[in-house]
Amino acid sequence: MCAFVNKLQKRALYFRRQYTHPSNLLKFSEAQQTPLSDRPRLRSDLPAFLFQTHCFFCGKEASAEKERKKEKKYRLIIHEVASIDFKDTVIAQAIKRNDEWGEVVRARVETVNDLRAADAKFHHSCSREFFRKGNAVGASST
Repeated sequence: MCAFVNKLQKRALYFRRQYTHPSNLLKFSEAQQTPLSDRPRLRSDLPAFLFQTHCFFCGKEASAEKERKKEKKYRLIIHEVASIDFKDTVIAQAIKRNDEWGEVVRARVETVNDLRAADAKFHHSCSREFFRKGNAVGASST
């Protein structure tokens, strides 16, 4: 038993020395001072997105159960994707919009093969706004 405790103490001493070594402390402090904008953006930094529970246009929660608890005039209408071609329509509109929101939606939608099979949901108001802006921009440029 004594030999086992002695090994643990030696191991703890080794890690304590490594943790408090001046060069390691310097590396840690430099890493803490690096601004977030200098770091490369990774997909793992983004929050997880679930098509079954979030609107793929705005990214906010799309729960019919929660909407039913609200007063009728404050409820958001939630739809599920009903056609297979809807993904192509959304991607085409995102390209047509040529803005940041369009790029975000396009990136989300392209991660799945079939929105209908993924049980994707969206807010009616988000869909209307997403498709309206692109049409208005296209109409004003002609």
